[in-house]
Amino acid sequence: MKKLYLSLILSAVMLTTACNAGTNSEQTTISSESENEYFESLMNDTTGELPDQETLDLLKEQTTSVSEDLFSGKWQRTDCESSVYATVNISQNDDNTATVRGLFYDYGNVGSVNSATGYYVSNSEMYVIDEEYETLYLFKISDDLMTIVQLGAGNMGEDVTANGTYTTGEPVYTNDNVLENNFTEEELSSIKQLLEDSGLDYLDFFENTVLYGKLTVTKAPATFEDGSTKEGTWYEAVSPHGYTYDSYTFISEDGEIYFSSTANDVEEYLFLTTDDSVTDMPVK
Repeated sequence: MKKLYLSLILSAVMLTTACNAGTNSEQTTISSESENEYFESLMNDTTGELPDQETLDLLKEQTTSVSEDLFSGKWQRTDCESSVYATVNISQNDDNTATVRGLFYDYGNVGSVNSATGYYVSNSEMYVIDEEYETLYLFKISDDLMTIVQLGAGNMGEDVTANGTYTTGEPVYTNDNVLENNFTEEELSSIKQLLEDSGLDYLDFFENTVLYGKLTVTKAPATFEDGSTKEGTWYEAVSPHGYTYDSYTFISEDGEIYFSSTANDVEEYLFLTTDDSVTDMPVK
């Protein structure tokens, strides 16, 4: 009889343990899938708006420790124009959080993340909640690149955002070859000579304007003060937020250069040309 009771008790214990193990395993799997899908859904949020408090609280519940530090280092925004340069410095803390600092640019405007605390969701996923500026930043590493998604306005100037792809290597800028792709060596040399002969800095008044402004290239005739016209190409480099000078260059088919430069919201402008017969900038 004792053996029968003992057998029944052992069977009950084994059954209970098996049931609990199955339940815990299922809950863990669901929780893990839920966390991954949840973080991904926030990464794919296109509203740009800060989630509600309930969503933020759910995100905080996913905070975990990490076994590998993939985030520490200096990251620079890549696959973008050089005028929206950004850099993010991340270092891991002893309490399994991270310290995040960032500077972000959009031409002459700037934004920042100042010594914010990053919390890990996994080895390759992290978030920062900036309560002062009511902003959520999401960080995800894949194939040695880091993606940042910003939800909320943040401590950012006009049009500035942390959104983008970042690398710890050399950043690639989509406008790296904008000068070579739009001007011949002879044209660049002539423009440089024209500016320097007038006592102007070639980088300030031309090259930086093209590199860090929005360049529009148009083939269209120019009309001069006397009513005459010439065929050629217009190069308009306009810098939002006053980061550089604005420049307007017309290069006629006969090789003459007509150049004007001004700052944002300034009516007066500087005019230079290789054509001695012209005293004012033609119009398109």
